[in-house]
Amino acid sequence: MKLRTLAIPGTLAIFVSATVFFAGGNSAFASGRKCTFGSSNGNIRTCLSVKGSGLHITNAFASADVVHATRLIHVILEGPSAALPLGSATEFVSPGTGIGVFWGPNKNEPAGNYCAVTWRLNKNGSATQVGRACVNVHS
Repeated sequence: MKLRTLAIPGTLAIFVSATVFFAGGNSAFASGRKCTFGSSNGNIRTCLSVKGSGLHITNAFASADVVHATRLIHVILEGPSAALPLGSATEFVSPGTGIGVFWGPNKNEPAGNYCAVTWRLNKNGSATQVGRACVNVHS
């Protein structure tokens, strides 16, 4: 990454330039981040962040953040690994806060879709899926 300084009378501006490489269809992939508001009407943002390379997953984090109105929710990290699913506790989550599930296998895991799934618990005891964000891990 190169930093460039440009002198403009009365100010100082710094420009950053970087070279970015995009992986082609045959490359290894185990890193990515996906987010969605799903069917929550913009109230709950479900995200999955996966870090690693190829089939090696260093860690993954599934999260659910509430934007406008408090909800009783839980988030689950699903995937083809035998160690999954993992879920958070079911909690009342207020606007500006969230819940999450961390998984740190730091090893090769099966290829496939790894997903963060958020469920809202309804007053009648039923549950409604309100978000699903997936990252495909493949070699």
